[in-house]
Order: sequence, then structure tokens, then C-alpha cells
Amino acid sequence: MDESKIQEFKIVIPGSLDYVSPVRNLVAELLQVHDYSRKFAYRSEVIVDEICSNAIQYGCKNRQSTVELTCLISEEKFEVHVKDEGGDHSDVQSLKKSIGHGNLDIDKELTTIKKFARRGFGLEIVRMLSEKVELLIGENNVTTLKVVRKKSLS
Repeated sequence: MDESKIQEFKIVIPGSLDYVSPVRNLVAELLQVHDYSRKFAYRSEVIVDEICSNAIQYGCKNRQSTVELTCLISEEKFEVHVKDEGGDHSDVQSLKKSIGHGNLDIDKELTTIKKFARRGFGLEIVRMLSEKVELLIGENNVTTLKVVRKKSLS
């Protein structure tokens, strides 16, 4: 892919769920401006909503916390990176499990599914709609979730 044709958009939002809806709408509009279908844009909105909401709920420690969202848009693919300020150890472990560092077996892990019902299945949808989901964990449990969608996935 020609690196010069990648458009980068970055925004830092306060750690409040009030900002998720406008941000996901902005991302959908950016995708449509770059000739992505409305269906692709809508599915990308679902992804942005879920990963931003999780970053705010589990990665923001106080009212001054922020979440950084970076979008990379090219002719072939869309990438979104969401970085939070770091949650507690148990939240990071739950995130690891939810995004696929071990798939949930519904028959054998009923208690695990109940535990993750509120936050794990949203990330399961993100995995289903995406080509690639990658989790980076830095110092102090600062997490960056990277999601890649190819244009051909619509």
C-alpha cells in the first residue's frame, strides 16, 4: 500500500461516554467521504462505539482521563487505534480474553460468559466485523486496541 495515500485523523476525547456518539458519527462521515459504503461506515461505527466505550469505562481512572482515537484511512482499508490511560490488572486480563487471546467455549465456560456478558460480547462483535484486532499493553496497563477492516469486507 502506498503510504502517501493514507489519511490520518487523530482526536483526544475526555473520558466520558457523552463523547462516544459524536466521535463514532464523525468516523462514519469520514469513511463515506473516502468512498466507503454506508454499510461499511455503519459497521465501523459499531466498532468505534464499542472500543471507545470500553476504553472509557475500564481504562479511565478519573475525571481528567482521556482516550486517544486515531483513524488511518486508505483506499484498501480502515484502521482505528484507541488508547486509554490504563485500567486495573483484572480489566486488562478481561480485555485480553474478550478480544480473542483464547476463544470462549459456550458449553464449557458458562460462568465466564455470564461474567463477560456486559463487555465481552461487544468485543466479540468487533472481532467478527474486523480483519484484525490487536491489543498492545504498555506500562501501567495503558492499552491500545488496534482494529483493521478491509474495504472488501463491507
